[in-house]
Amino acid sequence: MAYLRQSLQWNGHEVRCVDDEIPLPGPSECALKLTSLGLCSSDFHIWNGRKSGKHGILGHEGCGEVVAVGSGVHGWTPGDRAIVNPLLNCAECEDCLAGRGQICRHRQIIGYNGAGLMASIQLLDARSLVRPPGSLPPVHGCLVEPLSCVVHGQKRLRRTHPESSMLIVGCGSMGALHAAYAKHRGVERVLIVDPDPGKLGLARLHGVPADEWLPLENVRERVLACLNGTGPEVSVIATSCRSGHELAFDLTADGGQILAFASILDAPGPIDLPMGAFDSDKVHSLEETVQVVSWSGSVSVAGTIGFDSESFAEAAELLAGKIDGEQFITGSVTLDQVPALIGGAWQRHLKILVRPQARIEIH
Repeated sequence: MAYLRQSLQWNGHEVRCVDDEIPLPGPSECALKLTSLGLCSSDFHIWNGRKSGKHGILGHEGCGEVVAVGSGVHGWTPGDRAIVNPLLNCAECEDCLAGRGQICRHRQIIGYNGAGLMASIQLLDARSLVRPPGSLPPVHGCLVEPLSCVVHGQKRLRRTHPESSMLIVGCGSMGALHAAYAKHRGVERVLIVDPDPGKLGLARLHGVPADEWLPLENVRERVLACLNGTGPEVSVIATSCRSGHELAFDLTADGGQILAFASILDAPGPIDLPMGAFDSDKVHSLEETVQVVSWSGSVSVAGTIGFDSESFAEAAELLAGKIDGEQFITGSVTLDQVPALIGGAWQRHLKILVRPQARIEIH
């Protein structure tokens, strides 16, 4: 017995939508019919060769309906709605026991280390399934994972009250989510900067909350004018461009904080600062917190990667009524339409949803 399905396969050179089959679930697995998937910039960076990734099916943002459960699975039955938590850690190492499972050295991430979600149906370890809040719109379940990264990231900031100002460098889907969560927390002034005026306009049109939308032209003068002559209290690096990382170090106020949320992909390597070469990628990937001397003064840099279970649960609750997921969705495609986006069309959007359309059959 096997399921016939449609899946998006990457062989290291091209992405193809194919019909294939998978067996019925094993003892610890569930078969999940994917109803809503999110395309992440990481997927496109892998497909375009800017980031390494395992061949096969990518995709780590998704939700769906359980259609079958393995003999050893308890708590799930066919027909249940589920959100996928793609991060499976060992639960036994020092980091896991300290509540830092997102940096567990033994972690497995669906779509990176294991078969991803870009399919009409997928077999998943039952541990990766999370029951959504009843009021969460089914189509928005795929937004829980990216928002949980934002929630976890902003919790890494040193704070006793909402910041007075936050500069978000990068107006992609993650930058937009950072803006929405910051305003939800009560940050007084949220500024977003991006080199693409069209992307800024798109986010603004869709209702992403921000107080200022800034192109790169004269950005230093514009930021200082918005904040009464000072830099932002917090800068969030939500871009993989080296110039965006450098901009955060240039603009953040003396004594402020930088959230190293993204890695550098276009020109990897340490950033030149007055103190010497600084490896922001290492701080990002290891979730370190360091004090450095930047061009604007002394700043605290907090690295963040992934999310913890508490942030995942909070993100689901936020999307169930406090943050409207529709403001981030600017495109919707089927699996077979995804390859056409890889050349660059994806960059004209915030979040693109994939809605698998293929029938699920058993033979």
